[in-house]
Amino acid sequence: MLELASLRLQDYTGVIRRRYWIVLVLALVAALTAYFYSSRQQPVYQAGASVLVTPNVIDYWTMGAVERLLNTYVGHLRTGEVAQRVVDRMELDVSPDTVLGGLRTAIVSNSYIVLIQVESTSPQQAVHAANGFAYELVRLTQSEQSSGPDGDIFVQARVFDEASNAVQIGPRLRFNVAVAFVLGAIAGITLALASEFLDARVRLRREAEQILGVPILACIPPVPK
Repeated sequence: MLELASLRLQDYTGVIRRRYWIVLVLALVAALTAYFYSSRQQPVYQAGASVLVTPNVIDYWTMGAVERLLNTYVGHLRTGEVAQRVVDRMELDVSPDTVLGGLRTAIVSNSYIVLIQVESTSPQQAVHAANGFAYELVRLTQSEQSSGPDGDIFVQARVFDEASNAVQIGPRLRFNVAVAFVLGAIAGITLALASEFLDARVRLRREAEQILGVPILACIPPVPK
């Protein structure tokens, strides 16, 4: 049996060639499992809207105040109260918790733009929910303000880009199958090498030299069938 430290690249490739069926079987099983699981998942759609929030006066102090306000507004969007208003206003056939579970928000760096994305199993609900949260953000900015060093700073907001359609983002069937195939192949290679190391039979000349402790002067070539 060869020691792991003494193996060369051709030894590894030889093991894989002899036990290729292990690699192939595990890769195919993993790929088929991923295909079976992914193909039975519900499609997931994503729609996005953006809101532009700007102060009436732009200076060093207002920039920091608006950034703090944006974080406050985004945090307020993720409350059950706002989600309930979105469900009621857009007449969505889902619970507020479901809508919140698919909500994704982000503030674009060095700007006053808030991105609102909603994931749903229904493309229409994703579009309506994204627009609903966008208009809720506008409503929040109209009812709140921040104080700066020179007085009150009012912010204005408008829906910069409404959601008009939703794109399917899942399940990623081809990606899942490809990843599962690669992982299955890696597992198959590992199993093939492990089974080779546990096999007590002598297969290579170098292995025989290690066991016998003497060099081999000649060997019988493979006899064709």
